[in-house]
Amino acid sequence: MIAEIIQYSDFKMIPDILPPESHLFLRLQPIDMMSQWKRIGMVSDFTAEFFGQHQSLGNLTKNFVSTVVNELVENAAKFAKPRNGLIDLDLKFYSSLIKIEVRNIVSERMRGNFEMHIKRVLTGDIEKMYFDHLESLVSKADTSGIGYLLMYKDYPIRFGFQFKRLESDKHEVTVEAYLNIIEH
Repeated sequence: MIAEIIQYSDFKMIPDILPPESHLFLRLQPIDMMSQWKRIGMVSDFTAEFFGQHQSLGNLTKNFVSTVVNELVENAAKFAKPRNGLIDLDLKFYSSLIKIEVRNIVSERMRGNFEMHIKRVLTGDIEKMYFDHLESLVSKADTSGIGYLLMYKDYPIRFGFQFKRLESDKHEVTVEAYLNIIEH
């Protein structure tokens, strides 16, 4: 089977061949993150401190990095298939940008749901979608989908997405977040 690959938005805005000034790669297991949610916070705080110490980033910027890593790793863990699979977290520092790349494996259904959500976010009015989503929370407890809306709404961030079919019910999803730490 030939892998079907679909990309959205700013995927590979910074090509892989461009050498970063600093680089951190972590491989995580969704089961570890799901069984101990605090671990996601520990990973995100660690990554923020790692880059913060090296580049003398302020607390606001470190919080920005931590929040984005937390959201991306949490989503990757929550929707991973299988639960004992792997999540790759790859962070690279380029002068005024931090590139955060999260890759995991999801089911056909999860890929479809996420891809549909991403298409809506990329073409919709973020402010309106955010407030509509908040209003819908009054009648239901499901907060799914609000994380990306918050990040687009509140931070100087650009995203790229890639969906790659590996098998009929096995899809590799890669999310790239580009954080402009000078603007923040």
